[in-house]
Amino acid sequence: MSTKSLDPRRTPEQERSRKRVDALLAAAARLIAERGVDRVSMTDIATASDMSKAAVYRYFPNKAALVRALAVDAQIRDRAWLEQRLQAGGDPMTTLLRVFREYCGLMTEDPYRAQLRAAINADVELAELDHQEACEVARTVADYLGDAARESGAKLEMQILVALYLFDGMLALAERTPEERDMVVDTYLDMVRSLFV
Repeated sequence: MSTKSLDPRRTPEQERSRKRVDALLAAAARLIAERGVDRVSMTDIATASDMSKAAVYRYFPNKAALVRALAVDAQIRDRAWLEQRLQAGGDPMTTLLRVFREYCGLMTEDPYRAQLRAAINADVELAELDHQEACEVARTVADYLGDAARESGAKLEMQILVALYLFDGMLALAERTPEERDMVVDTYLDMVRSLFV
C-alpha cells in the first residue's frame, strides 16, 4: 500500500466540510470501539454518520485512509496530553511514572484506543508513522528527565523507546486478562521504573 492511498481525498476547508469529516471520524471511532477495525465497513460508517457512501468516499478513498486520520488525531491528542502532564512539576521520575500509569489507565479502559492501537500495529505504514511519533516522544521524555535518570542521551532515549514498545505488549495482555489488568499494569510500571532508576 502506498502512502498516497492513506491520504484523505480532500482536506476540508469550509466549516461545513470540517464538521462532516468530524462526524465521520466520530462515527468510525464509535463503531471501532464496539466491533474492532476489521468488522467496520465504509458502509457502516456512512450509515452511522447519516451520510451517503459516496459522501464518505469524497473525503476518504478507503478505510485505511480513514483509520490513518484517526491515528494521526490520536497522536496529536496524546502528545498534547503528555506535554500537559509533564508540566505539572515535582520530581521528574515520580511525575513520569504517574503519567505512564495514567496513560495505561486511558488505554486499557477505552476499547476504541485499544482497537486503534491494534490497527496501527497491523498496518506497515501506520506502524512506521507510529514509530516516528514514538521516537519523538522518547526525545521529549528524555529531555524532560534530564539528570533524574540513571542514563542520559541516546541510551536514555532508547530505554524510553523500549518502554513505549513494551507498552503494546502490556496492552494486549491486559485486554486478554481483564481480571488481572491491574497486576499487568503494575508489572509493566515496575519494569519501566527499573529501566530508568
